[in-house]
Amino acid sequence: MKYDRCAVNGVFDLFHVGHVRLLKRAKEMFREVVATIDSDALTEQEKRRPIFSQEERLEIIRSCRYVDDAVIVDRSWGPHAYDEKAVNDFMDKYRIDALFIAADDMEYVKYWFGHLYRQGRVIVVPRTQGISTTQVIKIVNGDVVRP
Repeated sequence: MKYDRCAVNGVFDLFHVGHVRLLKRAKEMFREVVATIDSDALTEQEKRRPIFSQEERLEIIRSCRYVDDAVIVDRSWGPHAYDEKAVNDFMDKYRIDALFIAADDMEYVKYWFGHLYRQGRVIVVPRTQGISTTQVIKIVNGDVVRP
């Protein structure tokens, strides 16, 4: 069965094969994929300063053939907003049936997407092993050698 629309959330900085595989899997299951890109402020607060600006990441992600729409989100608006009404409003506005994410840790899923998780609207798939933006940065910095 193919669902209608999903959101795929991420920073999508240093776009790599793990991102491509996630978006491709979402597109195989859903008719339309909406990429929700974490804002610069949210990324810097929760992870690190992004390499590319949110506008650049938006342009990059929109060029992917598996993405039908893309929008910048933060903790006030989007699938991981603090306010449950804001999450519901976001999902309604973009007609999103479910969130499709890659994660290996359910506590991570509950922290970021608790409201949707409690509604049963989160589909979790394993992350692509051996690749992440953090790993790419370490390789570029010479901190690790690519396996």
